[in-house]
Amino acid sequence: NIPNVTDVNQWNALFGSGWRYYDNNPILGQTYGKLYNSFALNDPRGLAPEDWRLPTETDWKILEEGLLNSGMNLTDAFSKDGWTNGYVGTNSTGLNFYPAGWRDVGCGGLGSQISYWAYQSPIGASTPYVSLDFDENGIGALVNQSTSWIMGFSVRCIRE
Repeated sequence: NIPNVTDVNQWNALFGSGWRYYDNNPILGQTYGKLYNSFALNDPRGLAPEDWRLPTETDWKILEEGLLNSGMNLTDAFSKDGWTNGYVGTNSTGLNFYPAGWRDVGCGGLGSQISYWAYQSPIGASTPYVSLDFDENGIGALVNQSTSWIMGFSVRCIRE
């Protein structure tokens, strides 16, 4: 029951949970899913479905180390579809990381960047996220960064 906040001014002023599709386009949502603000991570109604949970910082580190230690690279986690820049991932891990882009004052990165909220942080604080991207320089590394609560990123859940 987290609200779909389509108006940019309402989104930027929102001090509570919200989501929206990239460019408010439900067709894009069918492939790329929803972009959530960081308040949704701490929503008491729960963002993760039953028997699932949001990842922790440790979970992201385990993923990155596991890929590296198994001889895989980040392309092995990327979906085979959804890229607008000609790149095609192998998805041999089955993780289906879709390049859903991000939402700020506008939207960007669709088809070339994947940004996930990394884990919950105190409400109103800068919230950590991880970002993977593909451009003319190749695949960017899994990066842990922090950003404002008004950003909209994808969320990945982990089955308990």
